[in-house]
Amino acid sequence: MSDNDTVTLMAVGDVMLGDHSICIGHGVGSLIKKKRSEFIFENVSDILKKADITFGNLESVLSDIEIDPANIRSVQLRGSESSVDGLVSAGFDVMSVANNHCLEHGERSLIRTQELLSDSNIKTVGVSENKMRSRDLVILDRNGISFGFLAYCLVRDETAYCSVEDPHDIVSDIKKVKDDVDILIVSLHWGNEFVRKPSPDEFSLAHDIIDAGADLILGHHPHVLQGVESYNKGVIVYSMGNFVFDMWQRKMRESMIFSCKFSKNGIADLEIIPIYINEHYQPTPLYGKDKDVLLSKINNEFLERVGDDTYQKEVRNCRRQYRLALVKHLITNFYRYRPMYLYQILGNFIKK
Repeated sequence: MSDNDTVTLMAVGDVMLGDHSICIGHGVGSLIKKKRSEFIFENVSDILKKADITFGNLESVLSDIEIDPANIRSVQLRGSESSVDGLVSAGFDVMSVANNHCLEHGERSLIRTQELLSDSNIKTVGVSENKMRSRDLVILDRNGISFGFLAYCLVRDETAYCSVEDPHDIVSDIKKVKDDVDILIVSLHWGNEFVRKPSPDEFSLAHDIIDAGADLILGHHPHVLQGVESYNKGVIVYSMGNFVFDMWQRKMRESMIFSCKFSKNGIADLEIIPIYINEHYQPTPLYGKDKDVLLSKINNEFLERVGDDTYQKEVRNCRRQYRLALVKHLITNFYRYRPMYLYQILGNFIKK
C-alpha cells in the first residue's frame, strides 16, 4: 500500500495556553507573553506537521473578553488571542472544544475562540449553537478518504459543555452517521483526573462505541496518560494526558503523540511517540531508556483492568497525592505570586 492510498492522523491531549490557577504569573500563558506561543511547540512542530490531519483538545479559551485582572478566577486557564499562532505553527487542523473548561469565561469567550480557530483554518468539534448541532459530524477529506469527527464532554462541571445527558447517546449518534464517512473518530473528554488506568465503565463504553462503528477513540481529561487498546477493528486511546500544561507532578508531564495511518478500510498502522513536558512547558520527544520505559507503561501498566472498588480506592489516593503536591508547589513558589493572587489562592484552598 503506497502513501498515496493512506492518511496519517496525529493526535495529542490537553493543550492549555493560559496559566493554571496555581501557576498564575509563572505558567504557560505567562511564558507565552515573553516567548510567543510558537516557542511552546518548537520541539514537536516538525513531527506534527508530517501528519495529514493533526488533532488536539483545547483546554482553555483564547480571549480577553470581560477579563478582570484583579480576579484570579477571571485570569486562570485563559490564553491570549495571539496564542492561536502557536496552534497554526504546530499544524493543528481540528480541535475539540467540548470540555469542562470551555465555558469558564463565558459563552462570548468560547465563541471568540471558535472564531479565531476558524479564521486560522482550524476546525472545532463538539460545540455549536445548540446541543443537537454540537453532535454533528465535522468532516475532513484527505487523499480521497473522508474523516468524520465527533466530540463529547462527559465531565459535568459547572463550566463544562455537555451535549449528551446519557453517554450511550453517543452510540446512537455513531450508528446514524457511520456510513457517511470512511473513517469515524470520536473524541471523549471523560474519566477521573490523575488516575493512570481506565475505569470499568470506561472500558465498557469504549467497547460499545467501537462496536457501533467508530474506528478510533481519542480520550482526554485525566491529565495523565492511560493505556492504548486495540479492540475489534478499532483503537481506543483512553487518555493522551497533558500536551501543553503547567501542572507540576511528573506524571502530569508525561505525554504522547498518537500517530495512526488509515486506509479507506480502517487503521493500517499506528505509532505512539512518548513525550515529556519540559521546564519551559514544551512537549519534547523522549529517547532511549526514558522512551522505552514510558512506552512499556502505556502498553501494559496503564491499561490494567481492576474492579470498581480497587479503582475507586485509586481515585481517592491520586486525589490525595495531588493535594499534597499542590501544597508543595505553593510553598516552593511562594515568592513568585503577586500578593493579591496569593491571598485569593490561599482563600480558595482553605474553602476547599
